[in-house]
Amino acid sequence: GSVNIIDQCAFKNCTALVSAEFNDGLESIKEDAFINTGLKKVVLPDTVKDIGANAFRDCQDLTEAVIPVSYEFLGTNAFSRNVDIIFTQAEGYAVYGGAGFSDDMTVLIKAPFMAEGTYIVPDTVTEIAGCAFESTMVSTVILPEGLEKIGTNAFFGDIDLVTVDIPESVTEIGENAF
Repeated sequence: GSVNIIDQCAFKNCTALVSAEFNDGLESIKEDAFINTGLKKVVLPDTVKDIGANAFRDCQDLTEAVIPVSYEFLGTNAFSRNVDIIFTQAEGYAVYGGAGFSDDMTVLIKAPFMAEGTYIVPDTVTEIAGCAFESTMVSTVILPEGLEKIGTNAFFGDIDLVTVDIPESVTEIGENAF
């Protein structure tokens, strides 16, 4: 059989572990699973839905992580700030400019991971999904005219956010959006 879950602390402090292959069918990596290992690169299959808190934190040699844009939960500090996160394409999704969108580019599902400074939302976007800006450090977001909906928790927890001009076209702002 294949591994569906990698449990909490499964490889914690295994500093000699420099590579790992993750099988299709893997759905969950629990908190602290690979904290403080020697991993250099992580490539997760499209089947991964949740990555727990601190799952890959403090991996000093980890510089790149390829994760599915279709993931559903990413825990706090799942990756250290110096890790370059790259989203992979998944059915029903589009990846553009490091961000994840619905395949028709009308819904911004996930902003570029660890985005900083100013982020310009493409003109095609009519909705910003819930939690779209989790794990970002953007200070300014430029929203397009034609945006209609800002989802629940869309910007929640982005403590660096200073400026957002909400266009008149917005008719719905979800709970804890900011």
